[in-house]
Amino acid sequence: MRHWEEREKTRTYAPDDVDRSLVDLVLDIQYRTQHFWYYELHRLYYDNQLRDAAQQRRRTTKFQECFRLLPDEFTTELFSKTFGYANNRAGQKTLQRLEADNAIKRTMRGHYKKLVSELPTI
Repeated sequence: MRHWEEREKTRTYAPDDVDRSLVDLVLDIQYRTQHFWYYELHRLYYDNQLRDAAQQRRRTTKFQECFRLLPDEFTTELFSKTFGYANNRAGQKTLQRLEADNAIKRTMRGHYKKLVSELPTI
């Protein structure tokens, strides 16, 4: 309101030191309010970033996790149950592929033995 007449005449006005100090006050209030409300979130965010960067994540697939859950010697029924196949016949193709990759070995009909403890990551 202090510059109303000047603005009406010239369609512009020149800010002075009082205007600048008012802007500084508003910005200071805004900064302190944000600091009060959001500082803890800010600190937790950066702490979590540092923690996550320090940890090495081990990325595995569900298939690798299921293979890891199998005991050293297992049956086709246990294999189907662990991998979530509806029936034993559904897992036969997977068993054949694992056999071809030398990850498992057939000991007798319906029984297998793991040759590796974990599948390699791709």
